[in-house]
Amino acid sequence: MSPEIDPTVDFAFKRLFGTPSNAALLVDLLNAVVTGPLVREVTLLNPFTEKEFENDKQAIFDIRAKDQAGRPFLLEMQKLVPWFFPKRILFNWAGAYAEQLQKGDYHATLVPTVVLCILTQNRFEDDEVHHVFRMVDAERNILFCKDAEIHTIELSKFRSEAEQVATPIERWCYFLTHAMEMDPKALPEQLETPAIIQAMEVLMRIRESEQDRQAYLARRQNDADIATREYVNTHAQELGEIKGRIGQIQFAQRVLKQPVTAREELERFTLADLTALADRLERQALPPDDAP
Repeated sequence: MSPEIDPTVDFAFKRLFGTPSNAALLVDLLNAVVTGPLVREVTLLNPFTEKEFENDKQAIFDIRAKDQAGRPFLLEMQKLVPWFFPKRILFNWAGAYAEQLQKGDYHATLVPTVVLCILTQNRFEDDEVHHVFRMVDAERNILFCKDAEIHTIELSKFRSEAEQVATPIERWCYFLTHAMEMDPKALPEQLETPAIIQAMEVLMRIRESEQDRQAYLARRQNDADIATREYVNTHAQELGEIKGRIGQIQFAQRVLKQPVTAREELERFTLADLTALADRLERQALPPDDAP
């Protein structure tokens, strides 16, 4: 039996990686992705609570933690990747880095701050699933400061089959993209690790608890609503142009005494096709330049 729970939905994601009882999952994920000293334990700075989650009307994706060395970690799951995404991530990194410095502290006490962004949409125009960004002189490959480390994982680019999974980061990518339909009692051999087994158990508990399942479904619907609004906002100009071209086409068809194509049929056309058709009909409807 599969959990039928999408781990990228914020309720499930926070339960997996933002709950103290599941801290081992966050440790395993961080060690799979980040560089530097091994993460042995983490302290959650904003642990997940159902009450807080229920009262929050906005999607909650941030998980803030620090490891045994005091390194701050900011983990985010992003369902939508707006154009200002890099600015927001850099702002969040700067805030977490600056928060380390208390009154009377010295800059020398600052430790590296790591951001991990897991994205369900493409952000970069290549085939790489995992990118690591640091402060470097790009021409000479000289590191300015090791304290800035920003990771992105684009799940939409991950296409490996279970038998091809070979690294810890690939295990987590496979889990995040396929956990909904996986049977926890028949996991692929490559995913039979303590962390993945525990993560599957977490998803099954969400499925089996009516309260948790309803909270999950509500958040999944919220994600869909946000995605719809974002799509409409992003494509508002194009939708306006489509509406205008359809009007041009139908008007020209009336002038030419042709059958008027139904709006529903024209809406199946691309904007480029509508523009070409509107231009052609307008040329037919207008008299030639040399007409008396």
